[in-house]
Amino acid sequence: YELHVLRGAERTLQRVEAVMAEVFTAEYYKGAPLVGEVDRFMAQRGFVKVQSRISRRRRFGDAFYVRGERVPAWRGALSRVGLVGTW
Repeated sequence: YELHVLRGAERTLQRVEAVMAEVFTAEYYKGAPLVGEVDRFMAQRGFVKVQSRISRRRRFGDAFYVRGERVPAWRGALSRVGLVGTW
């Protein structure tokens, strides 16, 4: 239901710098959006996926998106707390 929620949050997405969303590499449940669909939706709104962690066995995980112009600042912040490269 992540994509459904994101679609309903259009106004909020205009005001946030980052979003973490659950993503799927296979249809985990009926109608579950695949990671590519979420990636495209977020890219159309100016976000870049900077990190993701997806279980190959379960075929789902989390993706972290940052507003494009804010990517350098977020990469630095994530690196300082040890998150970049640990997913």
